Amino acid sequence: MFDDECAFDHLQLNDKTLLLAKQCNLLCFGTLAQRLPESRQSIHTFLSKACNALKIFDVNLRGNYFSKEVIEQSLVFTDLLKVSIDELQIMAELFKLRKEPATFFKDLRRRFPIQGLAVTSGELGSLVFWQDECSKKPAL
Repeated sequence: MFDDECAFDHLQLNDKTLLLAKQCNLLCFGTLAQRLPESRQSIHTFLSKACNALKIFDVNLRGNYFSKEVIEQSLVFTDLLKVSIDELQIMAELFKLRKEPATFFKDLRRRFPIQGLAVTSGELGSLVFWQDECSKKPAL
């Protein structure tokens, strides 16, 4: 699926990137780039410095490139979680949460500081939860 060695496996921070983190308004990060500890630590450090940014965690549960621990560590930094309906089911099993999107979101909010959830469902469209509101959009 992916090469054994990819550029995102060796992300490193420097003074410029740390300054950029402090200036960000929006960040999107995923699980795949966190498959090795070096990049995972860099991503988490960057996220911790981006105090003013809305942080979107786009879960990519592919092959053996994720773990409950990595997801859990990432959710600590997450404002909005983006998952497919299949990924939601996997996460619900990993964290022993209910599998229906609205109740999954409620359960997740009890454990993590998450404010929103976006769920894509292919032909069924998408659901977006933000705090106590929900919006459903049909597939295009």
